[in-house]
Amino acid sequence: MAPTTQEYFDISISGNFFSQRVCRQTTGVIVCLYALVELMYQTQSERLLDLYESIIEFSKRTTIADTVRYAID
Repeated sequence: MAPTTQEYFDISISGNFFSQRVCRQTTGVIVCLYALVELMYQTQSERLLDLYESIIEFSKRTTIADTVRYAID
């Protein structure tokens, strides 16, 4: 999932002090991870955990890895 409305988004996450301008791909990864975490807490689904871990592994193979890690920390 990645937005298509603009090239960059200003993302601020209170609680871990993340605040950066990030590209569409990074925005999509961060939003997906936060949505999966919320759904995992509600459903205790192993499938959602697998998806979460897959997205983390994907991001590690890209240039956005550090930004994603910082955002979800």
